[in-house]
Amino acid sequence: MLANLFSEELNLVIEFMRMESDPQIAGLMAAGGGSGFLAAQGAWFELTRDYGIWDLKREMEDVIGKAVVLCGETSCGWFDYSVPGNIHYGFLAAAAGIPREESYWAAGLLELVGGLFGDGDPGDFNTRYENPADKAAVDLGYDLFDTHGYGFVPNDLRTALTPAVMYTLQKPPIIPAVAAEPQENRYPIGAFNYGQ
Repeated sequence: MLANLFSEELNLVIEFMRMESDPQIAGLMAAGGGSGFLAAQGAWFELTRDYGIWDLKREMEDVIGKAVVLCGETSCGWFDYSVPGNIHYGFLAAAAGIPREESYWAAGLLELVGGLFGDGDPGDFNTRYENPADKAAVDLGYDLFDTHGYGFVPNDLRTALTPAVMYTLQKPPIIPAVAAEPQENRYPIGAFNYGQ
């Protein structure tokens, strides 16, 4: 299942972050997040920007398509390909100590700029202009880290994907005509790292 890959991927990246063995993130971790994020924003930006290594949605769209299945404990649903990447971003931002507000404002700015070129979908001030469906997925990532920290396991994502949470996440532009059902994961760790 994608949830298993997602959990393994997060744990691997988090382990690199904790050990500070990833030179791109070492400065961010040493800075401690918060205002330290501003000092290390170059490294974080390079990892998480559009087409950055951790911009999982780019490869996910190319490999899987615009719709992915995510399953909670009681049901599965079709979601936009960007949802796992946004959860991933929220989890890693929380692990790096980046406050949610900074994350929201940065994403909102990108949505506003994207809107100037026809590909942004900004929300309003309440979401700091971040797309509300993207914000819901980022919030889920933050919540997963806040609840489970470095002990995150695949079942934690399934438990968190309640019907109420699933309702807030972005749906694909076209919902496939087949039922959303659990699927066996066939992707290795790092499969969706952009350019890898």
